[in-house]
Amino acid sequence: MKCPRTVSITAAVILQFCVAVAAPQVGRPTEAVPGTEIDARVRKDVLGKLASELESRYVIEGTAKRLAELVRAKKKSNAYSSIKTGPALARALTDDLLPVAHDKHLRVSFSFTPLPKDPSGPLSQEILSQIRKQNGAIPKVEILDGNVGYMRVNGVPPLDLARSAVAAAFAFLHNTDALIIDNRGNGGGDPNTVARCLPRLR
Repeated sequence: MKCPRTVSITAAVILQFCVAVAAPQVGRPTEAVPGTEIDARVRKDVLGKLASELESRYVIEGTAKRLAELVRAKKKSNAYSSIKTGPALARALTDDLLPVAHDKHLRVSFSFTPLPKDPSGPLSQEILSQIRKQNGAIPKVEILDGNVGYMRVNGVPPLDLARSAVAAAFAFLHNTDALIIDNRGNGGGDPNTVARCLPRLR
């Protein structure tokens, strides 16, 4: 089985990690809202959980390891000990992760209340139908001169909806000598779908 050589890939995953505190008061700056304060225990728990999440869920294995190592090193050195609020910690973590991942989709978010495991809830039939009509957000697949495969990816739908489109696209490009994946219009989506695609690129 011949695997195409990938010459251009820009794949990223959004990983949001939230600190749950009390609801904000309207009209006040986020930093000043009572209930956004965090202590050493919260900082420790957040950093430990974030490192684990990055290591297990970030789509690029080598980068995932470096990100997790960075967060654990920051935790060990008490680098964020002067940060007293959730929003400030989220911003500091996002800023520190960027130079390692070079991924502007990767960010740490702050929430005043616990987020549900599935914040969006089940997709409506209308949205499901639209995703299917969009062929799993893969609108274009072709073979260019020189036997170079080209795939445009405009989003990353849930795996169950994207699986057949992804499989068909890679099957069509299977015998190409190189592969271009055009992610310029890709706004992100389901990390499970991204993880499904990566083994096909190796």
